[in-house]
This record gives sequence, C-alpha cells and structure tokens, in this order.
Amino acid sequence: MSMVSTNTVTLKTTPKDFFMHLLMMITLYMSTISFITLIFEYIDHGFPDLLDQVFLQYKTQDLRWYIAMLTINFPVYLYAMIAITKQCRLFPEKNNLHIRKCLIYFTLFLAALIIMGDLGALLYYFLSGELTLRFLFKVLVLLIFIAVIFYYYLRDLKQKWTASQSNTALCLTCLIVIATLGYGVFLTGSPFKARDMNFDKRRLGDLNIIQQQIINYWVRKNTLPKTLENLTDAISGFKAMRDPQTGAGYMYEILTPLSFKLCANFSLASLPPPPPINNIMVVPGVTTFYPAPNRAAGTLENWNWQHTAGNSCFVRTIDPQLYNKKLIRGS
Repeated sequence: MSMVSTNTVTLKTTPKDFFMHLLMMITLYMSTISFITLIFEYIDHGFPDLLDQVFLQYKTQDLRWYIAMLTINFPVYLYAMIAITKQCRLFPEKNNLHIRKCLIYFTLFLAALIIMGDLGALLYYFLSGELTLRFLFKVLVLLIFIAVIFYYYLRDLKQKWTASQSNTALCLTCLIVIATLGYGVFLTGSPFKARDMNFDKRRLGDLNIIQQQIINYWVRKNTLPKTLENLTDAISGFKAMRDPQTGAGYMYEILTPLSFKLCANFSLASLPPPPPINNIMVVPGVTTFYPAPNRAAGTLENWNWQHTAGNSCFVRTIDPQLYNKKLIRGS
C-alpha cells in the first residue's frame, strides 16, 4: 500500500512539469515551422521559378521574420528540453508522466500525418509530370526533417537514448540551426544595412511625393516653382519633406521651363528593378532578395528611380500633352 501511494505521488504532474513540457513542444513546433520555411526560401533563392520572379524580389522581410522566430524559439526549446531531460535522468519515473506521454504521442501523430501528406504530394506531382527540381528538394527537406523528429521522440518515448547520444544529437542540431540562421543573415544583410535601406526608401518616397506636387503646381500655374518652399500649402498642409536622416532639404533645380532636377544623398545604391517575366534569364543561385516596397509611399524602385550611393539626381521633363490641364481636371 505504501509503495503504491509513493509511486502515485511521484508520478503526479506538477504545474512546473505541465508548463515545461508544454513550453518544449510549442517551441518545437514554432522552431520547426521557422526552420523549414527558411530552407524553402533558400531553395527558392537557389532555384528560381519564372512564375515567381516578381514575388522573389521582395522576400527579405519574410526572411527576417522567420530568422527572428527561429532565433527566439529554438533557444527556449533547448532550455526546456535540457531541463526536462535532466529531471528525467535524476528521476526516471518522470519519463512516465501523463503530460509527457500525451504530448509526445501527439507530436508523433502530427509527424506521421505530415510525412504521409508529403509522400502523397511527391507521388501526385510525379504522376502528373509536374515534378520540378526545387519541389523535389522541398519534399525531401520536409520528409527528412519531420522523419528525424519522429525518430528522435519515438526513441525518447521508449527511453532508448543514452546521455552521449542525446548530447551528440543536440550539438548536431545546434550546428545546423546556426548555419541556417547565418546563411539567412548573409542573404538579408546586417541590421545596419537594413536601416540604411529604410532611410533610402523614405527618401524615394519623399522625392516621389515632391515630384507630384511640382507637376501639380505646373498644371495649375503653368510654371515650375522657383523653390520647394513655393509648394507649401497652408490649406492642404503640404510642406516639402526633408532628409529623414540628416534633416537637410532635398535639392531642387529648374533646368528649362518644362524640366527640373531633384537630388538626394542616398546611403546605398539601389537594387536593379525586377526584370519582366517574359524577358528573363534565370540563373540558379543569383536571384536577388529585395526589401519589401513601401507601397504607402509609392516607393517601388522602378527604372526611373535608380540611384547610386551618395548624391544622386533625377531629371524630369514635363510633357505638356500628357499633363494637360483638361486631361487632369479636378486633380
């Protein structure tokens, strides 16, 4: 009787046990999603598809998001897993905790479903004759990674991992994750470069808006403003923007009665514009990951906004027939 009572107390799930096991599994799922998504992005980068070229131009923000998620969740998973493993080695009866078995069986169930779905998709696309190289790589990555998780936790459930084997698997996993994160940082650039790119996007947005105001001024007054201060409108509240980083005003110069020049000091050279899909040469491994465009400010880096690092100017000539007052009446 006393032995039964002791075992019952020992095997009782404490709030700490519940929290740690739940934390470990949730961070495992989130780390897995982030890791696999990053690998998929790298495959898309190395094997670009004609139909995806436009979308591939603006993948940097997605990459940064999944890098951040993996960077945060994976160490938390490691902490929870190491703490649980330590407790299970000190108190072997904790391997039989109800919460532990339920979560591991649920993880094995999800892994089995994913593996079956992955193999089914592979067979379907093979039979349909639509099996591309990059899709095959994605299927293999998903299959291998989920199969490793299934195998690890199946053996863990049966308590077949020795301390040395568990430590070796842990070190190998850490190396793979670090390499994956490092490659992602290499593709997206440093945080300092990202900040410089954001400043440049802001400058392009400012110049775009100022350009529209100059054209509107010419349409209404049939002359170009002498300075950017002439664009100030107390009713609409418009006032020519200044450089977001230095606070200096943008350079504006009248060249002819119908042409003008706008200049700004950029931190970085602009990326080349996305090429047209119908006239593109796809070379594996050279697809560029672009920052997401600031659509609110209309700052897509089109061919007429290409610039170098440092001072760059944009010459604009107004076509009187295109910007006829009658054609844009009411603007």
